[in-house]
Amino acid sequence: MRRACRLLVSSVWLSASVASAAGFYFGEAGTKALLQGGAFVAQADDMSAAMHNPAGLAQLRGFHFLADVQLMNHAVTFWRMDPGFDVNNPQSPANPVSNQGGIFISPFFGAGYNFSEFGNKLTVGWALYGPPSVGRYIFPEVGFDDEGKYTGNPRKLSPQRYSFLSNDIKILFHTISIAYAPHPKVMFGVSLQVVSSTFKLSRALYSGLSEPKRQGDESPAFDSVVGLNLVGQPGFTLVAGALVKPLHNLSIGLSLRPQVPIKAAGKLSIALGEAARALNTTVSGDEAELALTLPLEFKAGVRWQPTRHLGINADFVYQGWQSVSELTLTPKEVSISIGAAKPQTIGAVRIPKNWGYSLSGRLGASYDFGEWVTLHAGTFYETAASKDAYQSIEFLHFDRIFVTGGVTVHVGPVDILAGISVTPAITKNIADSEVRAGNTDSSVPGHLVGMGQYTSGGFSIATGIRGHFGGPPKPAPTSPVESQEGTPPPPLPPTSDTPSGHPSAPGA
Repeated sequence: MRRACRLLVSSVWLSASVASAAGFYFGEAGTKALLQGGAFVAQADDMSAAMHNPAGLAQLRGFHFLADVQLMNHAVTFWRMDPGFDVNNPQSPANPVSNQGGIFISPFFGAGYNFSEFGNKLTVGWALYGPPSVGRYIFPEVGFDDEGKYTGNPRKLSPQRYSFLSNDIKILFHTISIAYAPHPKVMFGVSLQVVSSTFKLSRALYSGLSEPKRQGDESPAFDSVVGLNLVGQPGFTLVAGALVKPLHNLSIGLSLRPQVPIKAAGKLSIALGEAARALNTTVSGDEAELALTLPLEFKAGVRWQPTRHLGINADFVYQGWQSVSELTLTPKEVSISIGAAKPQTIGAVRIPKNWGYSLSGRLGASYDFGEWVTLHAGTFYETAASKDAYQSIEFLHFDRIFVTGGVTVHVGPVDILAGISVTPAITKNIADSEVRAGNTDSSVPGHLVGMGQYTSGGFSIATGIRGHFGGPPKPAPTSPVESQEGTPPPPLPPTSDTPSGHPSAPGA
């Protein structure tokens, strides 16, 4: 009885690993940046600069606003196998399972004003946006009846239950930005941010007294489902950036966001399975805290305009996902007892992760067709932040490529953008996985549950509107010849000392 109680008590510890479900980014935030392959740090010429490079806000004139929405679909499928399966001829008693979370909506809003009173050197802005990450994943879950028994065969219908069931995670950056240009070709900026977050997570844990070697050896009667419903405490971070223009058609940009610690607190629930109910198990307390850290992010880029109509961007991005080296879950006065046994209190636990940094190279371009339409296209490649041995549907992240494109329609002071980003489906058979079930005995590793075939792909549809009022009018397109350096300056306006239409003579 004591061992059974200890096993059930420690089952809650590993529930913290579900928090990694929104661990990695999926594309890029900001419609204009996304349509150009995410390469934007040296352009940064709309309010999404608050995220990509706040120094770029100093380029704006008058009042600007932005409203974007991105519809993201991460298509993930997992076909679980037993250890030792033949990667050339996979066979499994389980059904493949896919993400049923559907379209995830990510917004980006911003507004800013450039003060002509300071010689157009100072811009302040506000923005609200979420990270470019899919925050909702839902995989098949077979429920319990009133007696704690599964209503279907979970080994066939929900084989991923020990690694992941569902999440709904929302993170928002509430941003105030300021940018200053001490010289027309040198700009600096900073975005000060308050981070808010909510977490709703669930997974099944194996409460048996054995270590199954095959899926058929698992005893679903020993399952329990653990859920978290947490609200993050306000966190604080910033984005700092610089933008220089050494030539009239060349810009260089840099930006840095440090690590973002997140602490969340709220409710912890345990849905006891058949075996636990048969032992008259009860749970007391329902509070818990979770701690994790979002990564440091560094961006560097260049923008070259060989003609007035064409702009080409190239970026390098570093994301330090090794900051999520562990997740810490701390139950608050939560205990479990079996029958008349003395309640056992659940202590804090640290869940190690094996994530590393991710690198990406990005290339994008835009081309103006007259004064009404601009076309955008781009691509970027990023490396996986998780090794194959630790890939799981709760944080699936392969090496991958995104292809993007779209259009901007200019209607007076308003721009309307629309486009798409696609990452082709990648399928991998992983036979050497180290992903393990949430074992209810903290002193013994759980059995392996990450073997199998994984497929990851998807798309993002992005649209947005931008408005710019009060600044100088947008210059009309000119030919490449007219835009070259060395073009004679226009005549000076007439003054009281010169005849109308004639520049003053040298030395006058």
